[in-house]
Amino acid sequence: MGLIDALRTGSHVGYDRITIEFKDVRTGTIKVIPQANTKFVMDGSGATVTLAGKYGLLIKITGADNHTAFSGSTDIKTLQFPEILEVRRVGDFEGVVQWGVGLSSSACYQATILTGPTRLVIDVRNN
Repeated sequence: MGLIDALRTGSHVGYDRITIEFKDVRTGTIKVIPQANTKFVMDGSGATVTLAGKYGLLIKITGADNHTAFSGSTDIKTLQFPEILEVRRVGDFEGVVQWGVGLSSSACYQATILTGPTRLVIDVRNN
């Protein structure tokens, strides 16, 4: 099981970035799913949460754990960024971790796995 130990956000010329770092080299299966709103369903409770923004991305990682090695914030508001406005953990149950991302527009994004340390990097264009 991939242990998530950090999540960082940043804004750069041309793109905003989300980095999800793993404590070990295993990451599980990763899906990044665009959606036409910022409403996400919380695992466990089934409650709906609405993030800042107009559009969303759901990051779904199976075979992962976001509570054993993680001590950071689970709701990161980045309202000063041009594109990524909020990142919130919406699930961490039975080996499935989900993070919702609130975006200001239906922007173009690119997801990449990097090593040394292993991390998922998602760059969202912020024209």
